[in-house]
This record gives sequence, C-alpha cells and structure tokens, in this order.
Amino acid sequence: MRREFHTRSSAAESAAASARSTHTTEHLANERTFLAWIRTSLAIIGLGFVMAKFSVWLRQFVATLAPAAKLPRAGASLPAGLTLIAYGAVVAALAYRRYVAVEEAIESERYVPARGLVLLVTVALVMVSVAVVLYLLASAPTLGPA
Repeated sequence: MRREFHTRSSAAESAAASARSTHTTEHLANERTFLAWIRTSLAIIGLGFVMAKFSVWLRQFVATLAPAAKLPRAGASLPAGLTLIAYGAVVAALAYRRYVAVEEAIESERYVPARGLVLLVTVALVMVSVAVVLYLLASAPTLGPA
C-alpha cells in the first residue's frame, strides 16, 4: 500500500512539472514572438531613416559636384521616410500591446489568435512596396534614342 501511494504521488508530481514546463514554454514563445515584432519594427524604422536621409544626401552630393546647378525639389523620400519611421513606432507599440494580451491569455488559459496585427503589417508593407515601385517608375529617366 505504501508503494501505491508513492506511485500516485510521483505521477502527480510529474504532471505538475509537465504543466509548469508547458507554461514556461508558452511564456518564452510569447517573448520570442514579441522580440521578432521588435526586430520587424526596427527594420521598418531603419528603412525609414535611410529613405529620409537619402534626399538630404543626394542634394548635398549634387551641390558638391555642380555648385551652380539648380537643385530639384526635395522629393518624396523625406515624407516617405518619416512615414515609415512613424509606422515602425506604431508596430513596436502594437507588439507590446499584443505581448501583454498574450501574457494575460496564457495565465487565464484562454488564448485567441489575433490576426489584426498581422493583417495591419501585411497590408501596410504591401502598400509601401507598391508606392515605392510607382515612385521609382515615375521618377526613372526615360530611355530614348541618343
């Protein structure tokens, strides 16, 4: 009889340890997901910075090569870059909000996937990609007979 109690106790301890392990794994996965969103946000901010600084660099480059040349207007790279920087900040804030929501869902064991953040990032990046392609096509020099 003593042996039977020991077996039940070991099984209960094993189940409790397994539940703690699963719980820890879920929290760690949530942190990894949050960090992936932060990396995405940093990449968007970095791209925005490069785009915003490109127009400044280009104007300085042209002014150095030909000081008397009339410089073109600022272009769309500064507003586009600033928009991407702001969008990257929004993604970071939404990632934190999602991280907290998932933490609470893990604790209460009622996880519901959120497709909103994924949809927002996907749609925005597709729109940015289309806008950049259109901008590049519109600003490309025309190739004609020389």
